Amino acid sequence: MFKRVIVLAILSIGVALFANAQEAQEERLSRAEEMQRMHKEAIENLPDITQEQINELQAMEKRNKSEMDPMREKMREVRKQMRALRDAESEDMEQMKNMIRESNALRTEMELKRLDQRQAVKEILTKEQFAALEENRQKMHGEMKEYHKKRHALRKEMRQMHGKKYHHQKYGDMEQEHEAD
Repeated sequence: MFKRVIVLAILSIGVALFANAQEAQEERLSRAEEMQRMHKEAIENLPDITQEQINELQAMEKRNKSEMDPMREKMREVRKQMRALRDAESEDMEQMKNMIRESNALRTEMELKRLDQRQAVKEILTKEQFAALEENRQKMHGEMKEYHKKRHALRKEMRQMHGKKYHHQKYGDMEQEHEAD
């Protein structure tokens, strides 16, 4: 009888952790989908935008996504490895330094690609359209800043309630995604 209770308790904890992970994944997906929708609307609502401009921007975005997604995934993997090294009992300082160098190289490459994309967008849009797009980006940036501020407060509260280990189980992989984007 006692063994059954323990097995049920362990199963319940496993289900709860899985549900929390699923919830975090769904939150990331729904937030990303919302941002994509807002971005699409922002482009479509630019003053005097032509279908040709929209098509060029969409094609450029598709190319950029196919180039950036592998870099984002690599950045997530590097950060995951860095966390594992930090959490290990004996840190390998040389390996940590190499991981930091790799992370910085990826970040630089991603920033350069963003800069190239920004320049390409400037070449597709008129000055007025680009200014309107930038204004909309600033608005979206403000909304994201508020969202992250609230999420940070929630994580802080959860750490206080459940300790650091809970925080990393629930948010460990998620919190690095924004930095990689």
